[in-house]
Formats: sequence, structure tokens, C-alpha cells
Amino acid sequence: MAAADDANGDTMPLKSRKPEDTAFKQQRLPAWQPLLTPKWVIITFTIIGLVFLPLGIVLKIQSDAIVEYSLQYDGKGTDPTFAACQIEDPNAEGPLPPCVVTFDVDREMKAPIYLYYQLDNFYQNHRRYVKSRSDAQLMGNVLPAAALSDCDPLRTINVEGVTKTLNPCGLIANSFFNDWYVL
Repeated sequence: MAAADDANGDTMPLKSRKPEDTAFKQQRLPAWQPLLTPKWVIITFTIIGLVFLPLGIVLKIQSDAIVEYSLQYDGKGTDPTFAACQIEDPNAEGPLPPCVVTFDVDREMKAPIYLYYQLDNFYQNHRRYVKSRSDAQLMGNVLPAAALSDCDPLRTINVEGVTKTLNPCGLIANSFFNDWYVL
């Protein structure tokens, strides 16, 4: 074994990275190799099937008891009864009229009731979305349109031929999901 000199002239043995020569550490232990006879395989699969069959039945019953409704109230392919929910002009000034969607549930729903919504073609971790903001504007500073190059593509808006600077600008500031639900 090699040795190293330290400042006092004493020698210290260097540690070896080689594992000990044991059957376990050198991976020489005998392995179990089952004999896969047809009888043994059939019995094993039958036992496993009998164990998991009741679990599968319970999961299927629970899955069938879920009440799920899907309702699209904006965009292409929307039912004409929800015409008030369509945004015709995204550049329109002032508040948009409220959109009220009512539907009846014809099956019993037990508490707790969970409500999920789905947004299509919205990629919040896309590079263009993440970079489209002005930190200075979000901190309350008023900036000219020329200083807002980070906000592209939502830096300015054209209203009746007049170009106005958005404050706050950018995709992040102008993509707030504000639908609300009443059960």
C-alpha cells in the first residue's frame, strides 16, 4: 500500500477505492433461479388474479359513480345560447357584459364537489409568454412606449385610430383568467 508524507514527516496510508474481496461486495453470491413449469406459472397467475380482481371491481364501481359534466361557453363550436359569452372585439374599451351560463345536473352529486376548467392553447411556461412583461411597469413606474420592448406583442393598443400604451403591458399582465363560478 502506498503512503503519503505529511508536514511532520509522518507517513499516512492512502485509502484504496477497491472494495473488499467478499462474495457480497464482489457480486459472487448464488442467485435463485426458479423453474418455471406450466403448473407453477398457472397457480401463480391465478393467485395474483384472485387478489387483484376485487380491487379492480371496487375501482370500476367508484369510477362509474363519478359525475362529470363538460360545457364549452366560449370560442369556436360554442352553443348559440351562449352568444353573450363571445368576445367580439378584444380591443373594446370598458367592461364587457357579464356572461351567465346555467346548466342543470340530472344526477346526484355527493360532497365534496370539485370544479375544473380547461384553457386551450395557453402555454404559461412558453419563452415568449414568460419574457413578455415589464418589471419596471409592474413596480408602478410609468414608462414611454419606446422603453417597453420587453412587452411584445402586447405593448400598445389601437383604439379608433389612436395608439395607446398598455399599462401594464405584456402577455403576463393581460392574461388574467377571471371567470367565477357559483354552485
